[in-house]
Amino acid sequence: MNNQHKPLFSFGTLMDLDILSCVTNVPKGNLLVTPATLPGYKQRNVSGENFPVILADENSSTTGVLIDGLGAEDFERILFYEGNEYYLAPITVTDNKNTAVAACVFLSNDIYQTATQAWNFDTWQKSEKRDFLLRVQNYMQYFGKLSVEDADQHW
Repeated sequence: MNNQHKPLFSFGTLMDLDILSCVTNVPKGNLLVTPATLPGYKQRNVSGENFPVILADENSSTTGVLIDGLGAEDFERILFYEGNEYYLAPITVTDNKNTAVAACVFLSNDIYQTATQAWNFDTWQKSEKRDFLLRVQNYMQYFGKLSVEDADQHW
């Protein structure tokens, strides 16, 4: 099955409905988002940044959300947003009904150094979201007009 027909598991900034709506261009009320957990991975902050990556760790799990009902263009927009630093991989998550669900997730291409502390979504929303949303709004204007590499110059 193509990853683009599976729900997307998000453990970072796309958990925020304002960011997700901006990236996908789907109104917040039309987004299908539910809590989920990814076993076998731990979340870590990227050193010197305020966004996370996940690392394989059989003794850990990462909380996040399942984003369902995404169309091909929605995925293209998310791929543009995530850039070349990540790749889409198949995984299995546990949804809020404790059911295993086949999904996909963005894994790091191992270009980032990670910190020892986990990224905190609530702290990020309170301290970083406002400025970050403005950056995302600006960046997503380049979708379909510039390559990821060229658009990254405007981040």
